[in-house]
Amino acid sequence: MHLKIDYIRVYQDLSSGSNMSIGCDPATHPTCQWILYHLDEYEDDENKLVEVHGKAFCRTDADCTVQTAHRRRRNSSQTLSDRRSTVVLTGRCVNKRCECSSKSWAGPRCIVPTKSSAVSFGPPVVLAACIGSLFLVLGITSCVAICFARKKTKEAIKTERKVKQQQRQQYELMRRQSS
Repeated sequence: MHLKIDYIRVYQDLSSGSNMSIGCDPATHPTCQWILYHLDEYEDDENKLVEVHGKAFCRTDADCTVQTAHRRRRNSSQTLSDRRSTVVLTGRCVNKRCECSSKSWAGPRCIVPTKSSAVSFGPPVVLAACIGSLFLVLGITSCVAICFARKKTKEAIKTERKVKQQQRQQYELMRRQSS
């Protein structure tokens, strides 16, 4: 079983005789983010930062892919839980070595999204803004068109009422004249 580490608890010696660096980001041991911002201090022409894609030892495809498991109880009479898992196929085991299924996944076990794919989910922001603006303009245009159509309908109803009223008056006048 292989686990991705979420956090590590570090116990620090706070005694006066300790020569241990204290804190989360001591000057003698910089953090990963600091190292990434200052890569020129940590790499040279012969030792470049390399993103690893696979090559960890494995027994099955499950060793080289993202897998989340959860337990669910079927009904109250059963005491044992039903184990179900969701698998995202990010890599496979080939000749007892992990091989990532695409360039979107990195790490020895293919369980870490690459930086380029981590920010590329969905359309680019400019495209999303353009499409959103287009829908906004279409929405406003349709509202204005509906308002004009209602106004024309109201005017048509008014003229129709006037015509009917004139017809009634003429009918009444003709009825009075005939009697």
